[in-house]
Amino acid sequence: MVSISEYYAAWQKYIKEEYAATAAYEQYKLLNDELVAEIELLNNKKAALNTLFYQSFYRFIQEGTWKSDEHTDNEKYYYDAYTTLKNSSVPRVSYTFSIIDLSSLEGY
Repeated sequence: MVSISEYYAAWQKYIKEEYAATAAYEQYKLLNDELVAEIELLNNKKAALNTLFYQSFYRFIQEGTWKSDEHTDNEKYYYDAYTTLKNSSVPRVSYTFSIIDLSSLEGY
């Protein structure tokens, strides 16, 4: 299997051989170098944003799978999966309240 660096080196050699006699080679080389630098910058920004996102929202991210072998009709399977996803997307929150009558105390 050819690695990316070997493929890239072979590609550069091919371009150099084909366009070495012309000024187009230098133009393409500069454009290529700029694009490679821009891709690296964007990949670094993407990694930083992913890290920031997961640091902020890791408590709310829920991953899982749902599978059902009961269905023979694809449409019913789709709608059942849709309903399961809809129910799973709503957080389950419960509250407990205790009520005390303060009217018998002074000042209330």
